[in-house]
Amino acid sequence: RADPDTGVDYPSAWWNGGSIDVADDWSVNFTIAEETTSGTGTSGVGFCFVLQNDPDGLDAKSNIDGGYGYDGIRNSIAICFNVESSNSAHIFVNGDTSQEARDPVSNSAYSWSSILDLDAVPKVKIVVAYEAVSQKLLVKYPDDNNENEVLMEVKIDIIDTLGASKATVGFVAEE
Repeated sequence: RADPDTGVDYPSAWWNGGSIDVADDWSVNFTIAEETTSGTGTSGVGFCFVLQNDPDGLDAKSNIDGGYGYDGIRNSIAICFNVESSNSAHIFVNGDTSQEARDPVSNSAYSWSSILDLDAVPKVKIVVAYEAVSQKLLVKYPDDNNENEVLMEVKIDIIDTLGASKATVGFVAEE
């Protein structure tokens, strides 16, 4: 959990403390787990997995209420998960959750829904991978039957979006 249980909506951030080379192929996996507080179910609005090259570095975080704690983080790409209401996920770039990243050909938003039903499945493993030559950002939902199920495939020039070949990786959240 990225935020303390204060009852106040505000963003927080956790960064890995170093940078990764995003010019080559890479992958990151993490597990989303339901948190309960005195039997009240999932808490928090949502969170984002973020790659960023913000000038604020490890101090980068949103100072804006809303937007998963991501709004305002510059030179960045985020995969944001709404775990409170829609159980959906979206991809945003450059700290702006008012506009989802869109496919340049179809103009459709990169998003999916009904994957994060933490009431039905208390833990969900997510794999985020990048294929540098094809510039494909992949979001996978491995399960017992299909380790390589791709939920979302996004063509994006990460180096151009971040303005660098290295990125700080982490999570931001808003309670």
